[in-house]
Amino acid sequence: MSKPNEPPKAAQVGRNAAVIAAAAALVRISGLVREIIFANYFGAGMSTDAYNAAFRAAQFFRELLAEGSLANVYVPIFAETEQKDGPPAAWRLANAFLGVLLLALGVITIGTFVFAEGWVYAVAWGFTEDPEKFQLTATLTRILAPFLATVSLASLCMGMLNVRGRFFLPAVAPATFNIAVIIACFFKGPWEAATGTDGILLVGIASVIGGAGQFLVQIPALLKEGWRIRPSLKGHPALKKLFMFMIPAFIGITTVQFNLLVESQLASRFGDGPVSYLQYAFRLVQLPNSIVAAAVGTAALAGLSTLVAAGRREDLPKALGEAVTLNSFLVLPASVGLYLLADPIISLMYERGEFSAADAQATASVLRMYAIATWGIGMHRVLLPCYYAIGHPWYAMGVAIGTMAAKLPIALLMVYTLGLGFIGLPLSHGVLVTAEVALLWWGLGSRAGGLPGKVYADHARMIVAATVMGGLLWVMRDHSHGMMLLPVVAVAGASYFVAAHLLGLTAPAKVLRRFMPGGRPKGLPPTVDPDTRANLGALLGSAQGSVELSGGVLTVEADAGRFEIRSAKGVLSVHRIGDGSGGGDPLPVQAVMRIGQGPPALHGVILDGTPYKAKADTVVEGQPPGPVLPVG
Repeated sequence: MSKPNEPPKAAQVGRNAAVIAAAAALVRISGLVREIIFANYFGAGMSTDAYNAAFRAAQFFRELLAEGSLANVYVPIFAETEQKDGPPAAWRLANAFLGVLLLALGVITIGTFVFAEGWVYAVAWGFTEDPEKFQLTATLTRILAPFLATVSLASLCMGMLNVRGRFFLPAVAPATFNIAVIIACFFKGPWEAATGTDGILLVGIASVIGGAGQFLVQIPALLKEGWRIRPSLKGHPALKKLFMFMIPAFIGITTVQFNLLVESQLASRFGDGPVSYLQYAFRLVQLPNSIVAAAVGTAALAGLSTLVAAGRREDLPKALGEAVTLNSFLVLPASVGLYLLADPIISLMYERGEFSAADAQATASVLRMYAIATWGIGMHRVLLPCYYAIGHPWYAMGVAIGTMAAKLPIALLMVYTLGLGFIGLPLSHGVLVTAEVALLWWGLGSRAGGLPGKVYADHARMIVAATVMGGLLWVMRDHSHGMMLLPVVAVAGASYFVAAHLLGLTAPAKVLRRFMPGGRPKGLPPTVDPDTRANLGALLGSAQGSVELSGGVLTVEADAGRFEIRSAKGVLSVHRIGDGSGGGDPLPVQAVMRIGQGPPALHGVILDGTPYKAKADTVVEGQPPGPVLPVG
């Protein structure tokens, strides 16, 4: 990170996207290695069931506080305060919120520790049939009680660093959790020999240490940015707005967590293993959705927000159609592959050490049922942000509450009435998330103009292409065991792309252009006003004339014309106001984007090495926080 009034070094320009991708890849790889090693040392039985159930209690509050409110509510308000009132005011807000957060986390942590047995009843009542398992889960719940506090504080730090333009460290920080758990697995034997207790307790301790590591590794960077950690309960004007925004975030997160709670609760009644089978399988299903659906959903939120803000609601159907088509194009074949290759995937990933062939077979059965839910889970992550972008969050929230109300009866029907046992739990997940997606899809008809007919035709073509791929996988199923799984997947994936292309889908070409070398779109993102992008492009390389900052407006004269750079609510726009002249060197131009508050927006420019930034409705000299992008 550059100093506040110092332009970034040349080596940093254009590197932001690469380091973020590298950090995300490192975390995903370390997480995958963690799961493989954990399964090798502990398998799927009483210990892993107890750990996963105890972790579910911590995860509930983690999603509620850290992933829900902090990511979606606190960060935009922190960014807004910094832009309007400057960094000192933003740091005061940080300390005020930190004071309230620490108070809440203290109460929750102590409550979890004291009432650990109550949490076990809430998460896994079935464990009461095995007193040893119940007590182990309660002990792990107490050990993991501080985990919530550590990851919530880590999420707070991550958001503030992102607003300040620091991305790699916050993105890679979760790897400390994975590393801590991996090390604990290696020391399972020595721990049990020295203490006479289950090695899973060491994993619980390591989880807390890893959570604390996510928080602590970010502190030096925040101190360097100017934060002085002084928690306060004196309040702040922005706190009221922050807490009001948390209400819908809490409701939305609670519905999701309730559905997972029902699954763990019912699975706990089927002896040792099922709770762990659900966790192992669900984490594999999350892989395509965390990579594809999350990215498409973020892009859709940014693009739709821009269209709504510009009053171009007539363009919503086309933008929405592109988002759902791209998501389905990539996630649908993943669903088919997970279903047909469930056995070799689980065998390759987990079947070693303490993870037996019987465990692999049971987990593969669960994975097949979750595969049915994969498309719905991904599409939900795309459609839900769209309702916030178009200003209709309450409909989506009502659908979520309805799904929550239906979860228990549908799960009971699948598990007991139809006699599917714990295999019915992921199937109920698939049925309900697909129904929820159908309602969200239908609701867009009256709220965003619906989806173009081409979307339905493209989905029909995708189903045909996925069927071709599935047929090929079925033929090759006997040759997909062990490392042979990798070339089978490659061949099947290629067949899907070819079939989709021959059927007339444009998505394959778009994906290849996006991910092949040199295929990524250059320049500024589409969320920047087209006129501003064109005017900045005209300035780039133009012979310099003069640059003058006066009255909060930056005037630039070059041989390409005379331009004014203005600020409105912290966002810059560039206007051509006449002819210009210039006889100096070519003018270097870079853009600085604001992230973390709505769609990415132009927040600053760097002209010939001098940084300027938007502050409310004026342009001032100074280094703006955020990633630096080349204009051309």
